[in-house]
Amino acid sequence: MAEQYWLGGFFIDLSRNQITHNNETLTLPPKVLAVLTYLAEHQGKVVSQDDLLDNIWKDTVVSPNTLQRCIAQLRKALGDDSRQQHIIKTHAKKRLQPGMQR
Repeated sequence: MAEQYWLGGFFIDLSRNQITHNNETLTLPPKVLAVLTYLAEHQGKVVSQDDLLDNIWKDTVVSPNTLQRCIAQLRKALGDDSRQQHIIKTHAKKRLQPGMQR
């Protein structure tokens, strides 16, 4: 993806680690913006926690809590929260029930 792109009304500038919306600019850590970029590249698809961990933190062991903190920072920057999920939506894990086939 380009170093700069639009996501809805948000201007994302990866070279400066910034998100700008309504003339307000926030600087975010590079990994947080890497998560946003990965999600933007896979818009409309459900991305698993494992996919994000494997692609953003290649060859590095981190806890799922690290990813959860990144998502929380993104939601705050984008005006989302865990209850009002407009931009980043969390999907519950689907588990097979006994008797169901894959």
